[in-house]
Amino acid sequence: MKKTHKVYFSILIYLSITKAFALNGVGYSPKTKPVEGHAPYMTSIGGYQDLNDRFIYDLLAQPVTFVGATLHVPSFICDTYPFPDDNNLLIPPFFKYSDQDGDACAYEQIHNVKWYILDSGDKNWFSITSWDELNAVEITNEQFPGSILPPNPNSPSKFSNALVIPEAALNKRIGFVYTPISHTGLPKFGPPIKVWDLNYYWGQQPNNIGITINESNVGERLLANNDFSGGGIVKPNYQKPEIINLRIEGTFMPGERMKAEYEFLTNNAGALGDYSRFWWGEKNTISQATIDNPTYSLENISPIITDYDVGHTLEVSVLPITFIEPYIMLVGQAVTSPQIFHKPFIRNLIVDSPIKLRSQPSATYEYDYLNATPGSDVSTYSWQLIDFNNSKQELLRGTITQSGLVDAGPRIELDYNGKILRLVMQPEDINSTRGDEVFADAEIERIVGLEVITYTPTLIIGKSMTSALRASGNFSMGSIGEVTHLGEWESTDPDLIIDINGIASLSPAANTDKEVTVNFTYRNLTASLIITILTPESAAEIEQ
Repeated sequence: MKKTHKVYFSILIYLSITKAFALNGVGYSPKTKPVEGHAPYMTSIGGYQDLNDRFIYDLLAQPVTFVGATLHVPSFICDTYPFPDDNNLLIPPFFKYSDQDGDACAYEQIHNVKWYILDSGDKNWFSITSWDELNAVEITNEQFPGSILPPNPNSPSKFSNALVIPEAALNKRIGFVYTPISHTGLPKFGPPIKVWDLNYYWGQQPNNIGITINESNVGERLLANNDFSGGGIVKPNYQKPEIINLRIEGTFMPGERMKAEYEFLTNNAGALGDYSRFWWGEKNTISQATIDNPTYSLENISPIITDYDVGHTLEVSVLPITFIEPYIMLVGQAVTSPQIFHKPFIRNLIVDSPIKLRSQPSATYEYDYLNATPGSDVSTYSWQLIDFNNSKQELLRGTITQSGLVDAGPRIELDYNGKILRLVMQPEDINSTRGDEVFADAEIERIVGLEVITYTPTLIIGKSMTSALRASGNFSMGSIGEVTHLGEWESTDPDLIIDINGIASLSPAANTDKEVTVNFTYRNLTASLIITILTPESAAEIEQ
């Protein structure tokens, strides 16, 4: 698709600056007395759809006009090029004013543009050869409120009315009639040019000298106008599709591919899905995200990341596209993701497992950060104890002193048995750039057996005696440890009392011989022993 208007508009500033000098170069002065001569005419003229209304296309990526779009006759060019010059190729074909007498375009006056709804009725549009074969309805604000916009010095319609296409034009076409006007000279007005097919530029023949206007000089089609002309059948007032919450996800590492995640809003009932286009790069990808750029991807997956990529930033720009009919493409506003960069990355974090009681665990890892030395590793770590109910307790926190090694971990106490030891690491470099947290879990040696012992298995009523009970645990990696204070003690008879420390004593109510079972429970394991209670008489008999 031609984008000639970009070139034309970029030179307007320069040429407008030089206009004052050009005035003297052609011998013109405001004091010159008008002389009857030739009527002005348009060498070339065409419609121009507003920049904000360029988002509906056909399958060939040619622009389509629609209800609510704003159309212009770019009369601002009159002010930029006030003097006729048929050989000046810099003048855009949207508005090429000509006058054989050298009279300037009327760059200080309002120009007469009338807009029309055109309908070919039962006739095939492509058989039409003149305006007179069409049903033409003039568009006025009286009949179609808000459709005619007054001249605006900040728009292409600087000296002429613009059109907001009314609902009544749906499935019909738009045309206009423009009357050339000169700044000075006679005749001041030229014959109106009737532009009934906006898919083309139109032009008139030069006029004969004299004040009589040749009304038959209504213009003829020239070259095709493919630059948002407002031509073709008027489509409904569709809405632009949108992309929101655009972001890049994945691991920014050589050999990996990143993914563009986003929400796609069609904003139109019956839209046929997401056909967005993607441009990946280091920066300024938004400048590439245009409908006429053929170098795009239809995948939301990046190219494979290389070593070069991870040493730089990465972003993606997305042009939202959907189809509303089999042949109508809607294009939204391109958006760009936040840039990402290669953050420090820890991988292969390993904690020795299982972990033995009373040990101090250590861990190893790989610190990966392109273009960085091991000395740049100032990652932090946190040793955490994960309980059976998944609660966490931080045991030790610190900063790496040797990259790749986490040494001198917390001492593994006896009561940690069977729980999970977790090492959480936060990658960080000397510039305070942080990566994503990683963690590794290791199982702590668990208890597999219990044994309860005492050196005083018999208590005599009436004597101040106690029995110290002790519980010992056997663990999965061969460790043995006292767990007396870690479990629960239970006496099966109220005559024998046992406190939380495993100290057994007689109740004042004890008065008869008996054997009492004592249970100790820890980590779903239970061990038992028998405590004998004797009266003094029974104890004496035994001693004999």
